[in-house]
Parts: sequence; structure tokens; C-alpha cells
Amino acid sequence: MKTQIQNTEKNESVVVAFQVGSFSKYFHKRRGTLTYLGEFNFRDILYLRYSEIFIKDVNGKKVITDEMGNIVSDDDPNGDVGVLNFDEEYDTTYCKYLRDCTEKEIEIINKSYF
Repeated sequence: MKTQIQNTEKNESVVVAFQVGSFSKYFHKRRGTLTYLGEFNFRDILYLRYSEIFIKDVNGKKVITDEMGNIVSDDDPNGDVGVLNFDEEYDTTYCKYLRDCTEKEIEIINKSYF
């Protein structure tokens, strides 16, 4: 019997991560492909992509840039949720609360378990 992940009170504070497109600049980019990465918060995502990002102070606020200096996120590097948007549909890593997931994201989570 399969158990489905659902938005329940128990799952309210769970943070889940997704990848849109390829996870690496060295692999073929598949536009818009959404992959569930697991229960990772934003700090975990920053660690996973540490070789591709830099945290800088811009006008008193910390921002995250790519190696070319382009801002890929202005989310709090110490926060639970956030987005690293390298190029929209080809390479974006993000995490959010399970309670905020769309039906499509919940379906992808469920498919990854079974």
C-alpha cells in the first residue's frame, strides 16, 4: 500500500527543495523539468551549490550572486526558504514549506517516493 504525502498539520514546517532544469552547468539543460531534491532548507541548498555562488553585501543587504556577479537571489542566506535563480527554466534551485507546495509539486514528491 502506498502512502501519499499531503499537506497536514504535521508537515506544516517541513521544507522541501526542487530543481528546475539541470543541476549543473556541465549537463544538458532540460527546460522546465522539475525534480524533487528532498527535505532541504535554503542553507542546505546554498551548501549544495557552494561552488557556483558568492554571498556579497550590497547596500547593507546580503545578496547571492553567480560567478559572473549576477544576482541569483536576494533571499536571506540564513533563512529556511529561498530561490537560487540562475536562468529561469533551465537552472533554478528552490525550497519552500511543504504547506506552500502546488499540486504539481506534491505529485512530484509522491512520485519520488514510489
